[in-house]
Amino acid sequence: MTKQGAKIELLTTDSKLDVSDGQIQIETIADPKILEEVGGDEQAQQQLQDFLALALLCIQDESEARPNMIDVAKEIHLRMSSFEVYCYG
Repeated sequence: MTKQGAKIELLTTDSKLDVSDGQIQIETIADPKILEEVGGDEQAQQQLQDFLALALLCIQDESEARPNMIDVAKEIHLRMSSFEVYCYG
């Protein structure tokens, strides 16, 4: 296994990323600086949760469980569009 392969395997087996119960523990994944910026802003927290959910889908072990890149790009575009509406009205 290559170094990169080993890093990916370690990332996907990290217990912090286990969302089998359907819950994402933002505070165990996201950088504390990002969490500080988000603060009590519920919409920003939801957007962060949505991006993390998408990221976690992308690292699923089973290829069938992972979204294809077109779907990922569409989802990111959708999330960024809603973010722009939120920020800039």
